[in-house]
Amino acid sequence: MAVKFGLLCLAATLTFFSLAYADNVTCPPSIKPSNSVNQRDYRGRELSKEYFFNASGTWLKVPLGHLSPWYGAHLEDITPATPGASEKRMGTGISYAFWMPTLRWPERDTLSIPSFRFCEDGRTMPLDGEYLVIVSMTNSWLPLIGSPSNYPLPAESLEKIKANLGATLSGTEHGLDHYERGGMLQYFFHDGEPSVILECDKEAILPNPLCFGDVWWSSEKLRLNVKFSLQDLPLWRENIDAAYELAHRWRNAANNETVAE
Repeated sequence: MAVKFGLLCLAATLTFFSLAYADNVTCPPSIKPSNSVNQRDYRGRELSKEYFFNASGTWLKVPLGHLSPWYGAHLEDITPATPGASEKRMGTGISYAFWMPTLRWPERDTLSIPSFRFCEDGRTMPLDGEYLVIVSMTNSWLPLIGSPSNYPLPAESLEKIKANLGATLSGTEHGLDHYERGGMLQYFFHDGEPSVILECDKEAILPNPLCFGDVWWSSEKLRLNVKFSLQDLPLWRENIDAAYELAHRWRNAANNETVAE
């Protein structure tokens, strides 16, 4: 019963985000291609400024612009000056966002824009193939033999979905096993390296369908949670490869600094 309740809560969360996120690009009158490209957040901080974060024991050096959302707090007060130094930040994970296919950071705060395609100062409206991906890092790079009970592996999640929600295999789409069930959700699964489980809205039911799920690289014990529009599902592999590339880029950047023991 607890497992089924948890799955239903996740479905409700996905539905909420689908109703909130829109992919119809509309530009506020104040945001124009003729304006200068935004290089600062609402506090006046440079989006390119990098900060150290401890993601479940792994140090990352991340530009402010990639954080999703941008932090309202003074980051200098809650992040260390060097990786491994005493830090005050609560939590053991971060969320980040990037544009595909360039991997650049958003130049508007994703917290205030419920869309995977939006206008930015100094840039034209997003073209086909230009969209946002949002990623969360939780329990990343942990030395786990199996998955922690509250973070099941994609294959474990699939078995729970099949057993508790009655999802059945209906075919293959975009190189993913496609599972259908009644209601608003459908599921996509990839059993390999990485392994993937995505819960996606059904396009005919919700106005702004999106996909939300876990990616697991077993050889590294690396887990990422990804979110993107359903219309970008055909590029799921590119999306998770980009998320992986940025995570490694930031880990390498932190490792190049002096790490305190």
